[in-house]
Amino acid sequence: MNFKKTLITLYIYLILIACTIQPVKAQAFLTLNEAIEAGLEYNHTVRISSMDKEIAKNLATRGNAGLLPIVGFAGEAGQSYGAVDLTPGSFFRDLIGGQGGQLPSEISYNGVSSAEVNAGVSAEMVLYNGRAGEARYRLLHIGKEAASVQYQHKMEQTILDITGAYIQSAILQESLKLKKEMVEQSQNHYHRFEQQRRFGQASGQQLLQAQKDLKRDSTAYRDLEQQYQNSWRELHHAIGWDLSEPFDLEANFPVEFRFDIHQLTENARKENRVLQLAKLQTEMSDAETDLARSAYLPTLAASARYGYKYQYASEGQFETQEWLGVTGGLTLRVPIFQGGRSSTGVQNARIERRQKEIEKTRAEDQIVKNVENVLDRFHHLKNQLETEQTNLSVYERNYERAVHANRQGLISGIEMSHARLSLHESRMQIAKLSLQLKLEETRLLYLSGGLLVLGQRPDG
Repeated sequence: MNFKKTLITLYIYLILIACTIQPVKAQAFLTLNEAIEAGLEYNHTVRISSMDKEIAKNLATRGNAGLLPIVGFAGEAGQSYGAVDLTPGSFFRDLIGGQGGQLPSEISYNGVSSAEVNAGVSAEMVLYNGRAGEARYRLLHIGKEAASVQYQHKMEQTILDITGAYIQSAILQESLKLKKEMVEQSQNHYHRFEQQRRFGQASGQQLLQAQKDLKRDSTAYRDLEQQYQNSWRELHHAIGWDLSEPFDLEANFPVEFRFDIHQLTENARKENRVLQLAKLQTEMSDAETDLARSAYLPTLAASARYGYKYQYASEGQFETQEWLGVTGGLTLRVPIFQGGRSSTGVQNARIERRQKEIEKTRAEDQIVKNVENVLDRFHHLKNQLETEQTNLSVYERNYERAVHANRQGLISGIEMSHARLSLHESRMQIAKLSLQLKLEETRLLYLSGGLLVLGQRPDG
């Protein structure tokens, strides 16, 4: 009775497995290069960095550094109307009193109106400010170069992220294919043992072992399916796409990496974007030091104006006044005491310069260390792959012998399951190692600054 309940339960379980593992429909194919090209176009970080580069490019002008004159037009007009009360002062009293005249104590005007119009073109330019303008221009120019390098760095980081997400999805895709084959084999083995059990050709232990293998493989398949869905979402996020149905991914990549450690470290010191940014930060510190020193020096500025002025007053000495002409002048400012701000700025700029130099050295040491570590892992994975490929033929022969021996009843179901599992794990390991090898190759190219050099996409 218990055995019949077990069979009924297993039939239901097989139906669930059949619903889970449906024949795969033909899916669109997405290569790694296509994923990278899409990522460089749609990835949000790359797009933002591209805009930052354009902003820095627009800022890097002599005008923004204050090295060009400022020219502008200004005009104003006004009118007033009211009453005016005037009380003469001592000057007028003495003047008129000395001439024998009579001075009124108060003079009043009602309905006094006046108007004024003023317009002109003016120009201002700093002739000398301790070379602060040149220092600002250097800062803007270095900032432009740094934004361009940062854009390249974001592209390389995106390529690395997409490659990692793509390979993780490809590993799970290949694992699903192999696991699906294993589930189908488990189903076939179970059906065969079920038939043999009915005719007394298989033991109950063999049937229970086949049932155990089927449950284990089908559960592992569903777990892999969930992991694959998660990895597919990660790939979409890295590219910058909205989520869509999974594509078929390529699983075989030629590994063409041939550089040695000396060439890699030399390329990394020259081409690594992080190290290039650290060097540019040091150059910016030099310019900031020069800018801080300029606060000690005088500033000389020139200004000029060509304009027209008209004044009207209904009461007064002159009813109308007009003026048209040019004015100009020089302004000199000499710093004498600034409360120690200039000296503090110079001291801090020098300290920051030493900080940037230390950070550059640290970044270079870190990059060289990472190159050595990744290269060691690359060679280790390559050796592992060669060993596993050699072992695969052994596992295949063992599995063929196990199938033959199991049909003759010479080995147990546990031994048969072990041979099948060993073959499956070997095939999965080869697929995984092949893809991981490509990822490590990409990391080496990333560290040595070779991803964009090899033509993924030039800097725009």
